[in-house]
Amino acid sequence: MQPTVVGQVSERTWRGDISLFSQVQAPRGVLFFRMDGRLLYASEAAQEMPTSSVEPLKEEILFDDFAKVDLRLGTIVEAALVPRAKKLLQLTVDIGVKRLNVFAGIRSQFDPTFLKGKQVAVVANLKPRKMRFGVSEGMVVAAENPDSGELALLTPLREEGAEGMLPGATIS
Repeated sequence: MQPTVVGQVSERTWRGDISLFSQVQAPRGVLFFRMDGRLLYASEAAQEMPTSSVEPLKEEILFDDFAKVDLRLGTIVEAALVPRAKKLLQLTVDIGVKRLNVFAGIRSQFDPTFLKGKQVAVVANLKPRKMRFGVSEGMVVAAENPDSGELALLTPLREEGAEGMLPGATIS
């Protein structure tokens, strides 16, 4: 079987003994030439690739569908444990035009007193959902580390000393 052509190389590349724009023939199983002159085989590359448990992307949506989501900056004005709930905190979030009651499954990683006064990203236009403990009117946005399960709330990042963002600021 013929080796695969993997590209064209200039004479100024890694060896200097290849004529300008000559085709480079890769032996079978070679993924690419490394800068140090070694050949990297596909089997080696698989071992060098970091493994990750990041979820695959969901199916594509249209821009118009995404535009329906009203993301706002909210300030947590109250945070409390939900009695008889192992995972939930009850948050009151000021989004500028009103205050939302939000039940968030973040109890294992956040102390309610720590959250008070923090600014977070909120999905402000979710249809209210009746739950066993009350009605949830929105959702705080968080990222989850796929390996450890650790949560991080999405918060505004700005230069030190810059004025704070107002509750209700749109996120785009």
